[in-house]
Order: sequence, then C-alpha cells, then structure tokens
Amino acid sequence: MGDINRRSAQAFTAWGHKLAVPLGLNSLVLDYTPPRPKTRQLELAEREDFTGYDGTASAILRFRAPKKRRLPGFNAGDLLGIVPPQDPVARLYSLASSKREGMVELCVASVKGGICSNYLLGLEPGQQIDAYVEHNPDFRPARRAPTIMIGAGTGIAPLQA
Repeated sequence: MGDINRRSAQAFTAWGHKLAVPLGLNSLVLDYTPPRPKTRQLELAEREDFTGYDGTASAILRFRAPKKRRLPGFNAGDLLGIVPPQDPVARLYSLASSKREGMVELCVASVKGGICSNYLLGLEPGQQIDAYVEHNPDFRPARRAPTIMIGAGTGIAPLQA
C-alpha cells in the first residue's frame, strides 16, 4: 500500500520501483506527467528584498489581479499554487496575507536548485505568474480571540497571514 501525491512525478516513479518487487519484475518504469492545474494570472505589484537569517536571498512578493480581473477567493492559511514556466508541477506557498488587503503576499527564500523559488525571486514588478488557490481550512485558528502562535520551522508566511 502506498500514498502518492498526484502532483509528484518523482513519487509516482519511486512507487513504480517499489511495486516491481511484489510483481516479480526486475523493474517497473512509470512515466507520469501530472496534469496542469487550472490557473489564473497574477501580476507582481511590488517586492521587498532582504537577506534571510541563514544568508539566503529572500523577498516578500505582493501580487495583484491584472487590470479588469479580481483576485481569487482565499483566506489566511490557504495556499497559493504556482506553476513555473519551465515545469508543469505546481509548488505550494503559504499565503502571507488576507484578501481584504487587496493583494496576495508570499514570503520566498532562495533554495539551491529550487525551480520555483528562484523563478519567483527573479520576477520584476509588472511580470505575471500562473497561480491558483488551494484552500486549507484545517490551518485556520478556531477562534478570533488573541492567540499565541509558534512557528517551529514552518516559515513566517502562515503566521503573517
């Protein structure tokens, strides 16, 4: 039994290798390209660059809907799926804003070899991305009273939102 993330060609391939053993095969090569999610374009409105605590290039990126368009519906704690131009697999980023702010805000740090993080960090205001919202209701606080939140290695974006 195995659990495969349908967005991961690597996980699907690894599952195929494991499946070969009980099937009595030397190898089982599975070629899988995940379906491209339905996206909409968002435009980079502004960016605030900084150096992360470990010295990595980082930025707060604020996206808006292009002219005559609306932002997708989202709440604090939801995720933004971004499809980089050179790869059909979306990467999920925690939203660091709420819709009432009129922007979609992400906190992004450079990852060595990271396709999407380095793509995002290379954007200039006015450029557009292909993105979609993945709702994440289990991440929202249960009540609106004052709350103490601890980010134990999860990143700052969900706490900011």
